[in-house]
Amino acid sequence: CSEGIEKEPIHILPLESVDKKAVSIWFNQLVQEKPGIVESQKVDPDDNKFLEEQVMQIHEGKLVSLVALNARNQICGRVDLKPLVRSVDQHVGELSFGILKGYEREGVALLV
Repeated sequence: CSEGIEKEPIHILPLESVDKKAVSIWFNQLVQEKPGIVESQKVDPDDNKFLEEQVMQIHEGKLVSLVALNARNQICGRVDLKPLVRSVDQHVGELSFGILKGYEREGVALLV
């Protein structure tokens, strides 16, 4: 389909290794695009308590979160995997995913 067209590089990084303010800015862009996500309120990039809680969950091993960076090192997507806590569900997790419009290729890279 797109032979001969060079694609921009995609960088996938753990959430905890990127700037937290940048994550909040990305989230606010996602909310503005109205993609049908449950969370519809923008967050304060300077005081994002929810993100701080998620980073604590990552450090406790209760959450895995990755972000996709475009060629300009801007966050364009994020995927979270949260294992379920019941012993019978140890093989099951909850997957959350958000990608900005126009970054579908980066979204696929987050899932691979």
